[in-house]
Amino acid sequence: MTKKIISYSLIVLFLGLMVYLYYRNKRTENPQSLAFPLKKGSTGTEVKKVQTWLNKQLTQLTPLAVDGVWGDLTDERAFLILGKREINEVFYNLNIK
Repeated sequence: MTKKIISYSLIVLFLGLMVYLYYRNKRTENPQSLAFPLKKGSTGTEVKKVQTWLNKQLTQLTPLAVDGVWGDLTDERAFLILGKREINEVFYNLNIK
C-alpha cells in the first residue's frame, strides 16, 4: 500500500514538472508577450510598427523616425494621440499589428 502511494506521488510530481516545463518553454518561444507594455525605453519590431502607426495618425506633423527605439519623441507622440505613454498588448493586437 505504501509503495503504491509513493508511486502515485512520483507520477503526479513528474506530470506537474512536465506541465511546468511545457508552459515555461511556451513563454520563451513567444518573447513578444514579454515586451509589453511598450513604453519609453522599449525597442524592437513592435516599436517600429507603433512608430509607423503613429505617423499615419497625424500626417500634418513631422514624421517620427521609424528606428525601433521608443524615445522622447515617440513618447510625446503617443501621449498626444492616445492620451497615455504606453501601449498594452491588447491595443497593439487590435489596432497596430
